[in-house]
Amino acid sequence: MATGAPDYFKRILLYGMYNGQAVPLACDEQGRVIFIAEKVSPYDKSGTILVEETFESGLVHVRTETQGDGAAVTIEAGEAAFGGHSCKLTGGKDGQRYARILIPFPVGTASKLGLDWHMRLDDYIEMIEINLQLRTTSWTRSGTLRYEKANTRWVLWDDITGALVTIASGQDYADDQNYFYRFKLIINPVTQRYERFRYGPHEVDLSDYGLTEYSEAGYDQGYLYILAKSESGQNGFALIDNIIITQDES
Repeated sequence: MATGAPDYFKRILLYGMYNGQAVPLACDEQGRVIFIAEKVSPYDKSGTILVEETFESGLVHVRTETQGDGAAVTIEAGEAAFGGHSCKLTGGKDGQRYARILIPFPVGTASKLGLDWHMRLDDYIEMIEINLQLRTTSWTRSGTLRYEKANTRWVLWDDITGALVTIASGQDYADDQNYFYRFKLIINPVTQRYERFRYGPHEVDLSDYGLTEYSEAGYDQGYLYILAKSESGQNGFALIDNIIITQDES
């Protein structure tokens, strides 16, 4: 294919299997899926669904926090992996340079928690941080996952060693700004361990690493924090779509 050919000449239409049925997939010339042409669920749904947030109703169920010049949390129309909207986290140019969302969710009984989401980054994001936590009447336990763009790596905080641990590297999600990438994190607050992390077709076993425990206690409640930090002097942003939180994961 000649350089400079229109995008629609670079894409092919093929069929893939999703939940036992054939669905048309739009892919580029490298075989990366751009979107699923028919409206089907993008989730595993392997556990009991607690939250399914597509941002089609705006920020109704989301709390926001921003810091720095130009920092904002907004709804972006026409930029989404599925549906028509996504949540745009724009970090500030100065200060702590971040935008963050918080989604609280009720939990029936303590069990394995799963977080599934789609994400797209621009060139000026410094870091993405994901924090999934569960608070019970006895303890609060949380897992923290971080993507560092400069090092093109995923790291997590391991409470057993008290250090950041690299769990995957070499992924530069900012080089293809038109693509949403899919991720899933599973943690086990009961055993105080991470379980596994999926990024695209890859899966990493995290069961050797420990969640952080806090002495604060309250009622059975879960919290999801997603933070986007911009490079200094820039308003780097991340687009977040199709958040699903589950319990009773396998």
